[in-house]
Amino acid sequence: MKILFLGINLPNLGTDEGGFYVDLIKELGKQGHQITCIAPSYKRGETGLFREGFINTLRVAVGDFIGNIPFWKKGINIFLMTWKYIYAYRKWLKKELFDIILLPTPPVSLVDVVTYVQKCCGAKLYLILRDIHPDCLDRKEIPQWLLERTDVYEECKKPYGVNPVVYYYLYKKAQKLYSVSKRIGCMSPGNIEYIHQIAPFTTKEQLVLLPNWYNGNEESIINNILVEGQIRDKYNLQNKFIAIFGGTIGEAQAVWNIAQLAKMNLNKKDVVFLVVGRGVKKEKLQDIARKDNLSNMLFLQYMPKNEYEILLKIADLGLISIDEKYKVPTCPSKIIGYMALAKPVLAMFNRGNDYGEFYIDKSRCGLWSVDLDYITMQKNFEWFYSHPEERRKMGMSGYHYYKNHLTVEHVCNLLEEQLLEIQ
Repeated sequence: MKILFLGINLPNLGTDEGGFYVDLIKELGKQGHQITCIAPSYKRGETGLFREGFINTLRVAVGDFIGNIPFWKKGINIFLMTWKYIYAYRKWLKKELFDIILLPTPPVSLVDVVTYVQKCCGAKLYLILRDIHPDCLDRKEIPQWLLERTDVYEECKKPYGVNPVVYYYLYKKAQKLYSVSKRIGCMSPGNIEYIHQIAPFTTKEQLVLLPNWYNGNEESIINNILVEGQIRDKYNLQNKFIAIFGGTIGEAQAVWNIAQLAKMNLNKKDVVFLVVGRGVKKEKLQDIARKDNLSNMLFLQYMPKNEYEILLKIADLGLISIDEKYKVPTCPSKIIGYMALAKPVLAMFNRGNDYGEFYIDKSRCGLWSVDLDYITMQKNFEWFYSHPEERRKMGMSGYHYYKNHLTVEHVCNLLEEQLLEIQ
């Protein structure tokens, strides 16, 4: 199949640097499919078609939209990205005949690129649904039970939402995107049910299960095993119980849960909460840690995947946190990375989310709580802290489930089956 992948954050596909979608793209290429990608360029003002490894990539010059930049600027640049992609496609790829378009969300605004490509070559759209926008942002009123809580950070009580005009624009784009999708790959059964609720015109045939994936480089981890002691020395982690929170630290991650957990365990001098990554809420979490003197928190910058995996290898526990105000069932992919390194998982997320049942209970890889239930959260942490052998077994259970169901090869095979159905 000739596949066009529309992305918004792809590193150079010709390097060894991995990534969530990079791994999927490369695996599809290994299976014999001809892949072309459209993605933002690295250098400002540089647009063109490049050969990156065995993949043709159309790099498009777009404005900044990643990192700590104003929301309005990010929104404008993502809006303009659609038309820049269309212009670049028309100039460089219009004569190509694609069978399939792969589009991950966000952003839903790229639906206009999809419909333009479909007019040119009749390609069918497979939507890789990873974030349900704008529904996850539509929460301007905070429930009374949360406002009355005195044991939570004020940051937790702040409403979030989008401008009504922006919300309406994104809502219409999302509905259009669902309608033009031949298949919608959802992260969990809860995702499937939710999409059918907000887009009743979708069908059972259209909504399919495509779980998250991870490409664990076991050989690299084994080769780096000798540097674990050096890593512990470098960050003063010798004889420490390490709970790691890695990856994106954004709006959805409910950083107050991590801070609260650290506060409740300040008395354990051998416990370190290691925060690795970047995102718009990392600075807020650092502010909370400074104000509350959370000396058991250690912040590290974003690092390449292979370096992060070494840190993850020496950790005792992986942390997951999702904003309790979310009304959508969302499934952070970082849990698969924890599973791949045989780390047990402690999760805190929103009620009504099937994340616990589908990923954690099914794999028996961890424990979870919902809706700011800090009593259960701390009880779960104490169990992990006090039961090293059971903790190891739980981590291994997650690892075996990952190897049998959630490697990039397994998920790519499932995706290929679903693509063949719409050919």
